[in-house]
This record gives sequence, C-alpha cells and structure tokens, in this order.
Amino acid sequence: MMLRAHQTIGNSALKMRNKTLVEYYISVIKRYSKKLLSITDIVVADAFFSTSTFEKGISELGFYLVSRFRDNACLHYIPKREKRRGRPRVKGDKIDLANLNLSCMEELHIDGLDGKAYTLKAYAKALKKRVRLVIWRMPGGKCKLFFSTKLSMTGEEVLKTYRTRFQIEFCYRDSKQFTGLMDCQARHKSQLDFAFNASFASLNAAKSS
Repeated sequence: MMLRAHQTIGNSALKMRNKTLVEYYISVIKRYSKKLLSITDIVVADAFFSTSTFEKGISELGFYLVSRFRDNACLHYIPKREKRRGRPRVKGDKIDLANLNLSCMEELHIDGLDGKAYTLKAYAKALKKRVRLVIWRMPGGKCKLFFSTKLSMTGEEVLKTYRTRFQIEFCYRDSKQFTGLMDCQARHKSQLDFAFNASFASLNAAKSS
C-alpha cells in the first residue's frame, strides 16, 4: 500500500532553498510525520541515507532508521564495562570484516539466506552512536552491513524490515501497468501530484477490494 507520492525537486530548486537533497527529504518526512508515526516509527532507506545528518534529522522527529552501511564503514565493537573510575569508553576495537570476533556476536539462522549472517550491537562512526548491526557474509566472502538505530530490534527484524524497502518497486510496476501512473501529460506540479496520487490510490483500492 502507498501512503502518497511526493515529488523530488531538482538541483536548481534545492539551491534556491539553500538545502541539500538529504535536508529536503528530512523536511518531507517532517511534513507527513504525524501520519507516518501513526503507522510506524521506522524509516527504511538505502545506504545513501546512512549519514549522521539524515539519522539525526529523523530521530528528532521520533523515527528510527533501518538502512545499510557502505562497505567501507568504520564500525567498532562495544567495549566491556570496566570497574575503573572515569567515563566509560564509547567504542572498543575496530571491526575487521576479514577477521570477525565471533565471540562478540550471535549467528543468525534465516531460511533462504545464502552465506552466513551475524548480529551484534556496535558503534558506528558515521552516525556517532550505537546501532543494532547485521553482518551478512555472502558465499563469495563479501560482506554487507545492515543496521537499525532501534537497539531493541533483533538481527532478524533488521533484515526483514530492510527487505520491505523493495516492496515499493512492485507498487510502481503495478501502477504503471494497471492504473496509468505514467499516462499523465500535464507539466504543472500540482496536476502531476494529483495524477500520481490518483494512480496509487486506485491501486490501493484495487488491492483492498
């Protein structure tokens, strides 16, 4: 189901508003935050949005982020608590994906997942905070890094939630095929907005009937 479509503005419009693309998307989420929070407190996004700017922006609105880190992300193990005085360390040793410390993580057993997957709480330098991390080592040896800023989520929940991101592609496909998503010939923003959302609303109605 689609809540609504909102058009992304171009580079010239971003310059006029003195905003980056990430800042613009945060403003869009803020605009619909009340409705979105009545459905879920989780925003799912790809690796482009795994930055402190985006994460901080949506967390201030009450959302958690489920996303994927870039392959070269700097991640650290969470250090064990020490009895000595002073402020406890925020991060421990750096996570070496080629030599994982399996004693610090839990292996996941997920049906249909090739390779091996592990989960742990880790410190992410890019976000400057702790995350629930999932390391998926594919059969060829390459690793993919998924995470959630909602620490109470399990590793299985992180992977399952991230995979829902691809459901939007089916909505685009079905809207193009059956409800005329690409048929509108108007050029005015408001007319395009009406046409796009009418297409998705028709698809929602068809699926719910």
